[in-house]
Amino acid sequence: MRIFITKNGQQLGPYTLEQIQAQAAAGVLRTDDWAWYEGITDWIPVNRLPGFSTSQPPPYAPPIPPPTPSASPKRPIAVWIISIFYFITVPFTLLSLALIPLMLSGTIPITDVQRRYFESLNIFDYTVTFLLVVFNLAGALLLFLLRRPAVYCFGAVFVLNLLNYLYEILFKNWLGAIGNGSGVAMIGSIFEVVLAVSINLAVFGYALYLYIAKVLR
Repeated sequence: MRIFITKNGQQLGPYTLEQIQAQAAAGVLRTDDWAWYEGITDWIPVNRLPGFSTSQPPPYAPPIPPPTPSASPKRPIAVWIISIFYFITVPFTLLSLALIPLMLSGTIPITDVQRRYFESLNIFDYTVTFLLVVFNLAGALLLFLLRRPAVYCFGAVFVLNLLNYLYEILFKNWLGAIGNGSGVAMIGSIFEVVLAVSINLAVFGYALYLYIAKVLR
């Protein structure tokens, strides 16, 4: 229990109950000085603290209101970078989905391999993409607010994105569609997959570190 004391117009603390008792025994504190700890709404005399008893009478009224809650912990710079990164990049996923009808209609030229890939997309593919967008944005917002559920969001993104890449590569010929038969482009696509999964893993790991370090609330 973290106890705050007000004495001679000054707020002191926080102290433990043992420290309060030691100071009272040494004459540093009077038992009619005022104390406050988290969980009560008003100041109480020291002699009414749980576990501390004395016969000294309390004053008529507390001199000052309870202390305001402590300020929020400082937001690490990495949290700013990650949150801004997702807020900027995730909407491009939605833009790419909006461009698919234009590519299938011929407004945006694509190859036959790419056309077959886009035509093969079904409700499952779009649902997975939508879930990734939701989890990424929710994770970025929760991380910026230093909330613990950010860990679960980014963990879901890592697992879902990894499984989705494997599914797209094995069953949808995603690398062929993106690479368009070019060896250089194929290598670039593989690098893109590795980079995306690595970023997801790094962000999840960092969020988990903040969770363990109790930076996230």
